[in-house]
Amino acid sequence: MPRFIVLSEPRTGSTYLQSLLNVHFEVCCKEDILSDEYGPREDPIADVGCQLSALWQPTVGFKTFPKHLTYHHLTLRELIRHLDVKWVIVVWRENWLEMYASLQIALNTNIWYSAEHKTKAETVEVKGTDFMQYIADTKRQWKDIVQGWPPDVVPIFVKYEELVRNTTSEMHRILHCMSVDPSDYVFQVECCRQNPAPVWQKVTTWNELTEAERTASIDIPSIVNDAISRELNIPNEHVHLLPDREPPPPPAGWLYHVSEPYITSDSRENVIDAVDSGSVSSASRWPREMSGKLKEMFGTPVAQPCCNEFAAIVLALRAARIGPGDSVILPTFTMIAVPNAIQMVGADPVPVDNAPGEYNPSIHEIEAAATDHTKAVIVTHTYGVPTSDMESVVAMCIRRCWFLIEDISECAGILTTISNGNKRLLGTFGDLHVPVCMLTRC
Repeated sequence: MPRFIVLSEPRTGSTYLQSLLNVHFEVCCKEDILSDEYGPREDPIADVGCQLSALWQPTVGFKTFPKHLTYHHLTLRELIRHLDVKWVIVVWRENWLEMYASLQIALNTNIWYSAEHKTKAETVEVKGTDFMQYIADTKRQWKDIVQGWPPDVVPIFVKYEELVRNTTSEMHRILHCMSVDPSDYVFQVECCRQNPAPVWQKVTTWNELTEAERTASIDIPSIVNDAISRELNIPNEHVHLLPDREPPPPPAGWLYHVSEPYITSDSRENVIDAVDSGSVSSASRWPREMSGKLKEMFGTPVAQPCCNEFAAIVLALRAARIGPGDSVILPTFTMIAVPNAIQMVGADPVPVDNAPGEYNPSIHEIEAAATDHTKAVIVTHTYGVPTSDMESVVAMCIRRCWFLIEDISECAGILTTISNGNKRLLGTFGDLHVPVCMLTRC
């Protein structure tokens, strides 16, 4: 049962969005389960989990405000991880003064949501200093709440003004991001803006406010994206190497066309350039450019382009002087090119099973397979999952005078956490490493 959270400030249209989401038969968005109206709870996360589990819809969630997370001493990361949340819908408003005025009017009138059109325009006095303090406090609270945002959880940004202006297209976009089919639904709810008058009419002190106070705002999407960037912990010079987010799967699931690669216009132009300039050999401009980028990325003095992974592993084994009479430990869960390359140089492949519950062998399986003839270990970070405790594997190879070869065909550019808490790039642990650019491997 996929779960989501709608995170917003009051008066940003979260109740309106909640009603629109509930139009869909397969979606249920509950009210703010963490509201401080119910008082403190012994285990607020468990309470939310129980209420969501009781729902029958395939996709369920609830809306909440940052202040309610603060009230319960929760971070968004805790909520996401404990409730297994897949999406966070972040609702924000471009005009913060109008939002603040709407909030003050709602507090004064105690009317937060209505299906009736209002004929009288409510007004409120706004002091510039109070409003700017509200902006500063809200910005600080958002930064605290979204700190540690898990990069694997996709934020869906919804601007209130756009939701009101283009309701149908926005709801289609939101639901597509959640892999829910919005077809055949009319997204209309009985809801009216409480105070549709222009902000300068609602704020009685409009003429007393400075231009900076009238236009003050908070860029919520930037705060969220900055939090995600900090979690990724990637140097600025390597940010361009990050792949684009994988698009959400369609409601019926993915249909994979392995033999039909997605070729961009840039890729086509590069191929044409290579043909027109005669740059088709391993010593031509394009392979040299790739070599330079790989050397920069992995901090290595040599990066030799090869025609395929088999040739690259053969080259790595030759460079390590592996030959007849030697044995090389490798995972059983790998492709045939790896043991074939070992046999090609005259050595003996020694396959070892994965550790229980893991995608790769651990140091224990590797050590158990070692003999006096072992000269090298090949580790494969299968499906991008790092081999566990790489530092111990490195130490063992150094102690036994073995070469360590990293097959990073499925994990080029992936970081892993080492014992001191820092991040380290896979492919920088071994003596030699083999990245692959094949469509289905990288």
